[in-house]
Amino acid sequence: MVARPKRSGATKLPAKLLLTTIREYGLLFETGVPVAMPFYRNTESSRRHGVALQRDGMDLGLKVEPAGRYMLHRQPNYRDLPGLETGTVRFRSPLVLEHVSTKSTGWKGRLSAAFGGKKGKNLSKAIVKAGYDGIVTVDRYSRDPSQWYTSEIVDLTFLVPAGSSTRRPTRRRGSLSFRRGSLAKLVSAPELLYHGTAAVNLMGILEHGELVPGKGSSPHRTKTKGAVFLTDEPVNAVMYGSAFGADKSFVVFEVATAGLDVLPDYDDAGRVIGWDVEELASELKDRKVRWEPEVGRLIPDDSLAHDIVEILDEYDQSERATPSTLSVEWVDGKPYLYANPYLCQHIDDSATRAALDYDLYESIEDPIGGGVDVSYDDGEPCIVTLQYMVTGKIALPYVRRVFVSKRWFEEQGVRVPRGAKRLTVVNPGYIHTPLDEDGYAMTVDEAVDAGLEGQIGFSKHEVVVLNVAQLYKAVLPKGSAARRWWW
Repeated sequence: MVARPKRSGATKLPAKLLLTTIREYGLLFETGVPVAMPFYRNTESSRRHGVALQRDGMDLGLKVEPAGRYMLHRQPNYRDLPGLETGTVRFRSPLVLEHVSTKSTGWKGRLSAAFGGKKGKNLSKAIVKAGYDGIVTVDRYSRDPSQWYTSEIVDLTFLVPAGSSTRRPTRRRGSLSFRRGSLAKLVSAPELLYHGTAAVNLMGILEHGELVPGKGSSPHRTKTKGAVFLTDEPVNAVMYGSAFGADKSFVVFEVATAGLDVLPDYDDAGRVIGWDVEELASELKDRKVRWEPEVGRLIPDDSLAHDIVEILDEYDQSERATPSTLSVEWVDGKPYLYANPYLCQHIDDSATRAALDYDLYESIEDPIGGGVDVSYDDGEPCIVTLQYMVTGKIALPYVRRVFVSKRWFEEQGVRVPRGAKRLTVVNPGYIHTPLDEDGYAMTVDEAVDAGLEGQIGFSKHEVVVLNVAQLYKAVLPKGSAARRWWW
């Protein structure tokens, strides 16, 4: 299933506006859906030339067009030119409509008519008041979406008042506050979680008989020390285990959580949770409720708890990159505000910049855990996952299965146990490209320029699936203390 980013709560628009949707250079442009777009624009106003042309009888819609910063979507291989400004604009809630033409009967006229005949700055202010902070027009040259392109784009973000709902609040990393003492009793972790690490750590793990905090590699940027980090998505564990490179062997441990002290890991998810807490606080304030939401905090009465559940249900029915992180959990008959540690783990960026077919992302399969929830965060593809941690060590008896790169067995000169199950897993953290005439892997841009984008794909690895006893028997000498201990 592919989820889309959250839509903003903007004003409903008339059908005559001809709203549309487009994917261009790896970005999704859809009304009300956030997007971060690289742009370029001419710093010299062209309006003076347009006025002259309009005097000559050419209709350019200047009398009705909205005021703003006009720009174009910058393609990935664009080279800077003198006199052009480049950068990135972030629309929280763009208005995406068909261009048709630049005349007063085209997109400019339709917008003016939709907002009561307003023009220029007044039209722009009305659009912002309705909940939109940008305009993206799309030229549709045929029925084939591959022949659609963005055209004139208008940045209105500078008109959005500070604190407006069209501008997403900014929280510094680590600014999330929560009541740690209440969390342990609120957590209901999945029965199985996954821990990925570099295969170079495998022998040490087997010798010591436990997963140890701080050992191995991971792209996980955490402030918490002394914990083993776990994810509910095996694909994410593969990405963590291969952080040193696509050609490096990895190992993934499937951990049964029953009996473990599992806590939510908010180090990565705190930013998103902070947004949701602020959004809930704003909604409660609008309802004249004087209660400040805080993760882990006791909700004073059941009536308020049911109101919060109703608000969160509305969030989940809208389209967003991740489900609402917040939920209400009852413990001993009392309601608490809880936050699920959702994280959007980004997939390889260079593939995105190459404007590859989105089917590449949506077709990711996970033979270990089943389906993969690919989403889009500001147009960047990512995998929605839940992140947890166990403070201290995890003894290997809690490990149900181990997925080891077949390459590791070859590197160690160890024979793969007879009858062991083998799987091919995808690693979305890396992509492979076709070879050039000298036998070297092409860059993404080289492959696209050569028309070989169909040969670009995610890195794939063959893994061997074993339980811990099989793994000990396969890789440790018969007389080793660790093997005797396990048996």
